[in-house]
Amino acid sequence: MEGVGQGDTVDAMIFPLDRYARLFQRSETLMPGTEDSWEFYDATEQALEMTLMKNHMLLIHHSKTLLETLDMSEPSMLRGVCRGSSMLIICRLRTHTRRFRVKFKEHENSTAVENCNKVANILSKYFPLKISSIEKDMTKETSVNQTLIGEVTLGQISQVLTKKGQGSLPMAYNAVRLTQPANIDSIVRLCLADPSFPAFVESVEKTLLNIQGECK
Repeated sequence: MEGVGQGDTVDAMIFPLDRYARLFQRSETLMPGTEDSWEFYDATEQALEMTLMKNHMLLIHHSKTLLETLDMSEPSMLRGVCRGSSMLIICRLRTHTRRFRVKFKEHENSTAVENCNKVANILSKYFPLKISSIEKDMTKETSVNQTLIGEVTLGQISQVLTKKGQGSLPMAYNAVRLTQPANIDSIVRLCLADPSFPAFVESVEKTLLNIQGECK
């Protein structure tokens, strides 16, 4: 098998890492009151590498210290997700769940993202591993947060108010703000205490939905 790191053999592929972190869960410690925490390693002073063995083993070394060893021949235990140059792997054991994440480095003619994708394609043959596209996520986020332009209809306004539509209202709507009275908290509480208030809110919501239907 051909690898990207120095010292590769026909039995292994070595990928250089920039960072590695493993999660220590509160259930794994005997000290009460402790919280989940991440332990971090980087390649600043010592080599940090992921090795994929031909015998289906995944190893992570920090210099001569072995940080991870996973048997990929047991796919029911493993799940993963990668985004950009980073990858998270989840290992479900009988008593607890282990998590660790890595960030790949660029090496020779391969970028960090290319190395991460190459490893993801290999690991996905052994266990479920979701590859999330940064560009797709950015496009989706942009479309969701896009400001409505031009003439805004009552239907679009009602969709934004009921959170059933994408986008936000133009700046003109944000520029006109009602001055909140100092006792707004008391007014809201008083409304909630009124037995007829829930029916009023429901009626307003139904009216907004009707407006959306009329404007389609």
